[in-house]
Amino acid sequence: MSSIYTQLTEADLRLEKDLVALIPTTSAPTIIKPKLTGIKFSIFSAITLGVAAIVGVIYLHESLLLETKQRKALESSHVALSERTAALESAVEEQKILETQFRDLFAQAQHRDDVARNEIQRGIEKRRLEIADLQKKLKMLEEKVLAPAPVLPPVVLPALSPVMTAVPQVQEIKTAITAGTPVAGPVMPPAVGKQRVLTVNRQFKFVVINVGTEDGTKIGDKYIVKRDGKPSGALQIEKLYDNFSAATILEENSNAPIEVGDSITKAA
Repeated sequence: MSSIYTQLTEADLRLEKDLVALIPTTSAPTIIKPKLTGIKFSIFSAITLGVAAIVGVIYLHESLLLETKQRKALESSHVALSERTAALESAVEEQKILETQFRDLFAQAQHRDDVARNEIQRGIEKRRLEIADLQKKLKMLEEKVLAPAPVLPPVVLPALSPVMTAVPQVQEIKTAITAGTPVAGPVMPPAVGKQRVLTVNRQFKFVVINVGTEDGTKIGDKYIVKRDGKPSGALQIEKLYDNFSAATILEENSNAPIEVGDSITKAA
């Protein structure tokens, strides 16, 4: 349609050129516009109106195309906006889920931390009590170690056997054990010359034997008690004097218990 309008314009220009060519060149150029009357005017008016109508149609068509493009662009923008909105809503939901999970994980971690802290505190308190108990026991042990040696209780000597009646210092032994002081001098007469049990105290589980520092005996030494060559018990030296010692009964034969006059032999 636009080509028809262009053709009409070109026809008008050719017509004007033809009119200019018909005018004599001797006189001043005068443009004589033909008068359009009757049928020519009607034709011209119809052509003009047709051109106007065509132009209007073209304009409306182009406006419609532009509006259609704009509508499509708006629809596309609306679709894109809807997709972005949906994506944002999905992202918001995911963020809410992540926040919820993070809060749950944080609460669990805090709970585990509280439990671990309580266990550590209980462990520390337990160790503190154990240390305090050990310190108390250590103090008691130190007091026991540093305490003076206990005085042996009075020893009631039984009736002496015929062998022991010859011992002149039995009363001295009893007095020394009671007072806790050493006694010098031999206990057994030289004629006897055997290491024997002098007395037995079953209440406190100790005996007195006729060996002492002069015989090379030391604290902690062990002796075997025999009767008629058969063992009747075992002793350990606890307190030393010159010629006799106090020993704890470690073992004793229930069928042949230790008695006064049993022989003793130093354990290997």
